[in-house]
Amino acid sequence: DELPDGVDVDVDVSASASEDLQAVAKLSEELGASRTDVEPLADSMTLLRFYLHRDRALAAAAEMYRETISWRRSFKLQQVMADYGTGEDYSVNGTRLSLGPWHWRWQPSSPAARVVAPYVFF
Repeated sequence: DELPDGVDVDVDVSASASEDLQAVAKLSEELGASRTDVEPLADSMTLLRFYLHRDRALAAAAEMYRETISWRRSFKLQQVMADYGTGEDYSVNGTRLSLGPWHWRWQPSSPAARVVAPYVFF
């Protein structure tokens, strides 16, 4: 395949992509994530983002993922999502309870959410 004019690539993209796919599979295995997991952070594309953000360091990506999940638990994501929107149910630890595409919609429902609604961006 030819690249468009002005595009120059100095790496073997297919080899790099293959290595990234293998790393994401290892990351998924280490974290206990699966393709059927309801958790939106457990899908392959999101795990790839963690992996790339940590400069392709598998251990660092796994740690970042665990810290994110821990933050979601401590932040009480279930309550935040209920206060600011509708369409999805979340567990106490911040994971989705429903299968399929995400259907959350912005719709402030608590008094506090309605007060800050004009000043937030979702």
